[in-house]
Amino acid sequence: MIKIDFDIQYFREQFSELTKLRFSRSINAATRRIAKYTVDELRLPTLAWDENVTFKTKLKLNPSHDEQYFEVYTDNKIYNWVNFGTEPHEIKPKKRRKKVSKNNVTGITLAYPDPDDFIPKSDPNTLQANIGHYSDVMVFSRTVHHPGIEPRKFSEKALEIVSRDLERIVFEEMQKSLDRQLSRKSPRR
Repeated sequence: MIKIDFDIQYFREQFSELTKLRFSRSINAATRRIAKYTVDELRLPTLAWDENVTFKTKLKLNPSHDEQYFEVYTDNKIYNWVNFGTEPHEIKPKKRRKKVSKNNVTGITLAYPDPDDFIPKSDPNTLQANIGHYSDVMVFSRTVHHPGIEPRKFSEKALEIVSRDLERIVFEEMQKSLDRQLSRKSPRR
């Protein structure tokens, strides 16, 4: 999950000539724009995935009470496993299946791609999506020792990118609002 709070007082001081209504509208527009930008950044590493990952956005827009923030999160288990990482663990079959006799392994088995021929679809500390690869050769065993997943830290990287652009985006929205306000005050012919 990513949560970004806005320092309303700072932006209010920078654009003190804006009316209260225009300030509220512009900070709200900036908040929505930054929230969308955050979701777009978080989606990048999933572009090569077979899994459809959806993100939810929660906005708190109340600049008159100096309260302005948004949260972006997902309930997708796979995304969270890859984002935060997992410890090494054993995987056992959940459903009883027919007894299979393959490679001298008899009993209830799991079939999984050969781990020696695996390339992940993402790397730690980047939002870049990779094509990735896993083997067509299936391995059969009663349990699988999963080596764990190194955390990719998508949330941290997206927060870093969005934080870098946050002030610029807010200033753009404020300036648009100020330009509209000044154009309405100028005498019309």
